[in-house]
Amino acid sequence: MYLLFSCIILFLGVPSVGSQNTGSFWHVTDFHFDPSYTSSRNSCHTEAKQRPLGQYGDYLCDSPYALINSSMYAMRDIEDNPDFIIWTGDDTPHTSNDNLDESKVLSMILNLTHLLMEVFPNTPVYAALGNHDYHPKHLMPPHSNPIYNAVADSWKAWFRNDVAEQTFRNGGFYTLPMARNGSRVVVLNTVYYYTNDKLTANDSDPAGQLAWLDEVLTNATLAKEKVHIVAHVPPGHFERHRTKYWFYPQFNKKFQDLIVKFSSVIAGMYFAHEHTDNFRLFYNQQDNPVAAMFIAPAVTPWQTTLPNMIGSAANNPGIRLFKYNRDTSLPTDIWQHYLNLTQTNMTNTANWQLEYKASEMYGIRDLSPQSLNQLVLKFKRQNSEEFRKYYQYNTASIQPGETCGELCKKVHICSITKIDYDDFEKCVIGAVSAATTVCDWMLTFVLLGINAVIALIAAN
Repeated sequence: MYLLFSCIILFLGVPSVGSQNTGSFWHVTDFHFDPSYTSSRNSCHTEAKQRPLGQYGDYLCDSPYALINSSMYAMRDIEDNPDFIIWTGDDTPHTSNDNLDESKVLSMILNLTHLLMEVFPNTPVYAALGNHDYHPKHLMPPHSNPIYNAVADSWKAWFRNDVAEQTFRNGGFYTLPMARNGSRVVVLNTVYYYTNDKLTANDSDPAGQLAWLDEVLTNATLAKEKVHIVAHVPPGHFERHRTKYWFYPQFNKKFQDLIVKFSSVIAGMYFAHEHTDNFRLFYNQQDNPVAAMFIAPAVTPWQTTLPNMIGSAANNPGIRLFKYNRDTSLPTDIWQHYLNLTQTNMTNTANWQLEYKASEMYGIRDLSPQSLNQLVLKFKRQNSEEFRKYYQYNTASIQPGETCGELCKKVHICSITKIDYDDFEKCVIGAVSAATTVCDWMLTFVLLGINAVIALIAAN
């Protein structure tokens, strides 16, 4: 009976609680600036010379400066007074290490830093490093180095705190109290856990970051703080690839355990790296959703060279505005904006458009783990309109009519709900249609019973 009551509550929804003191913040990521992009010479680092290149970019290339500049000023035009900005890294192009060096990598990071400071001079920015923000790429050492130090010098105004600055210099991560109502941001260097970082594969805790995170979240619990976690490389499986995951397995497990352990203080988690628009849920041992992670689409439209992709390998450029409750720090809505690159290159005009509001498009009251879990239940249904929309937005509407078959849908949904690698495999192999879930069977039974009663009353 308790399970039946819980399913009915999930089906009907419950009123949202808390005040309506709504604020906003930006999440922008994966600029992948390509200084070699020159449309007049039909040239970018991938040497895509078979067709003319547009002023604002090409799906075979990384971002020209015009696209990056346009994205930042579009952010200002849309919301010029956000409470803060989250910037989750990857500033250099997808090119070989032979075409880069430490000086070039730093130049690109610092140029984009200065542009963001120029466009939003009075806004706090919480910035993380990506796997392309080091030379050689991916190979971030778990100790102080010239790149960490040079970036720390450039981000000093954003740190506002000597302790945060020092932990960044030592390992590329830090924590800061935020301005409003006892909230805190924790910026992690999850490149340490990335399978392409060969320096950390055999290290139980690179730079001591996991132990540090445990301590920070313990203190946040005692202080009754709400925490925003910010990083570049996400845990879990890539939803557009059957077998691709990013973290080394041991780090994926440790990170998942920490998030579940401290889920009561985590307001939200904001990641990047995949260039796609998706989210993931963490569940406790009772299989209740306890934490939500949001992965923002990239500014770069670059088509990945990863083989065996499921569906499109490129994306339209995206910038993301979150709405959140200032009193609770909990995110309440996503206002996703994008640039239709094909249309832009036809008109030579960058027209950033509102792609969707999550609350309106999906009919959810907020971005809590519970609301997103209800949305996943809707995704599981056959011919789910909610899933069709989600799949379209996953690549910032690059191919609105693209279909997602049975395996495609399984991988997407299992990626959302199963952070653990073994659980993901079991989910994909044993996935069944949404009609077979316990709640859906029970709700179907309840609705059939209601209809039978109505029919009986009508007959009399």
